[in-house]
Amino acid sequence: MPAEQPKEASTQIDNEKPHEVLKKSELEELRRQKSREWKKEYNKNYYQIHKEELKEFARNHYQKNKEKFKEYKRKYRQDNKVRERERERLRERYHSDPEFRAKNLESSHKRNLKLQEDYKRFKIEYGGKCTVCGEYDLDVLEPHHPDGKNEGGRFIKSKEFRDWLNYGIKPNVVLMCANHHGKLHILKARGELVDPYNP
Repeated sequence: MPAEQPKEASTQIDNEKPHEVLKKSELEELRRQKSREWKKEYNKNYYQIHKEELKEFARNHYQKNKEKFKEYKRKYRQDNKVRERERERLRERYHSDPEFRAKNLESSHKRNLKLQEDYKRFKIEYGGKCTVCGEYDLDVLEPHHPDGKNEGGRFIKSKEFRDWLNYGIKPNVVLMCANHHGKLHILKARGELVDPYNP
């Protein structure tokens, strides 16, 4: 009997080894997760503290290398057809996954609300009223391009608006109410009026 006891103790230790290994692997995964969370929180706080500096750096870097960025993106998309493949993948998932579709609609709604708020902020920065009649209802004010750019397109979808939003680059526009803006373009098309902002 005494000779059998070490064997039982050895069996008990052997049975515990897989359990110890599992605990170590879980601990390592927990450490990695905590590290990722800490880095994410650190980057978030750093961005909030240095937000304006980072935006200024990104704005200057983009302006200095604008053509290189454009050429790189154009060539990459052309060679890899990234945009077409991504659109097709999202389209298939949107129609086949109800949960993804619901999340997509919700995020799209939030994004549009944020975009509308940014658009109102843009109008306020540009005077907040019609340069002809003084109308100050932001919902009816529209940007007019004296140089004729972006004619027929929605300004809120334009690259000019994105550049203002992301880099603070001010476009060459004046605010007009919808009535005077539409009337100006009609008279210009008839040749009855020269654009007073672009003589």
